[in-house]
Amino acid sequence: MPSDDQTPTLAASVPQPDGTPERLRRQIEFIIEVDQLKNVFRQSPLLAADRRENDAEHSWHLALMTLLLAEYADEPVDRSKVLAMVILHDLVEIYAGDTFLYDTAASADQEERERAAADKLFAILPDDQRDHFRSLWDEFEERVSPEARFAKAMDRLQPLLLNYGNRGGTWRAPGVTDADVLARKSVIGDASADLWDYARTLIRTGADNGWVPRAEAEPQSSTGATGPAAGSATGSATDRPEPLSERVGTEPWGPERLTGGPLDEVLAAARAAAPDLRIVRMTVRLPADDDNVWWLVTPDRREAQVDTGPDGAPPFLIETDTARHDVDDAERAARILVDWLLA
Repeated sequence: MPSDDQTPTLAASVPQPDGTPERLRRQIEFIIEVDQLKNVFRQSPLLAADRRENDAEHSWHLALMTLLLAEYADEPVDRSKVLAMVILHDLVEIYAGDTFLYDTAASADQEERERAAADKLFAILPDDQRDHFRSLWDEFEERVSPEARFAKAMDRLQPLLLNYGNRGGTWRAPGVTDADVLARKSVIGDASADLWDYARTLIRTGADNGWVPRAEAEPQSSTGATGPAAGSATGSATDRPEPLSERVGTEPWGPERLTGGPLDEVLAAARAAAPDLRIVRMTVRLPADDDNVWWLVTPDRREAQVDTGPDGAPPFLIETDTARHDVDDAERAARILVDWLLA
């Protein structure tokens, strides 16, 4: 349902008793208004019933997962803050509607719709709670804190579990492949290497079983290995699966296509250390994602991934077949990649 400031709220249909204090009245009106979340249905099928999940059920599941899985966060997180984020994150969908993860057309104006919905919804609250809740919602959307990144990881992991348990679920939507699923779920790795390893295993198993169409070759795990030959020193290039970066849409980095930011220094140092190094930007991500993911592929199919800030700016998240690094400056990022290439 599109957000419209002229649309009467559900709370307006439940008048509060005379004499109700103003602050309490606004809080109760918000509680009544968000009851609509129980009637916003997602695409994900439930495991326990033959129907789709609603947003309220989804948010409850994320809260439970946060309590159970926070120990796997790569950075210390405040559980109570993550809980607040996962409870709040989809409330805007009572006005903006649910946007299917793999719907590129609907994703085009998703941010605009949801921000308008947030403006309308949180305005029901007393001013201090309005500002606090909106700040938490914005923080979640922008993934600017460990808590926001972990909350987003929970948001992407939970439907993955439902699809895996349903032997495909929304993975069977027309045009969706394992590469699409990997691209859309990769934010899990921004919060937890362990959970990203697990998620990749689910996606790989789904592709093996035909629950999601495979993009030709098996995707790598977060360590770069799909089996003993792929990770061993004796494995030849032909033993290793075709890297994901060679199976999805990409564009090359080079003199004719630079990022215009510090990342250019990093990539130039890597290319100088390994002139045959292939460097490409992955372009399979959907509009809601950033486009700052670069892949470095050696002639023997070793692969590293560099995720950057806007326009090639720090911080740099570097994942190689041996380690994962969060780096704040270009010089250190270049040294990590050169050491990896020369190892």
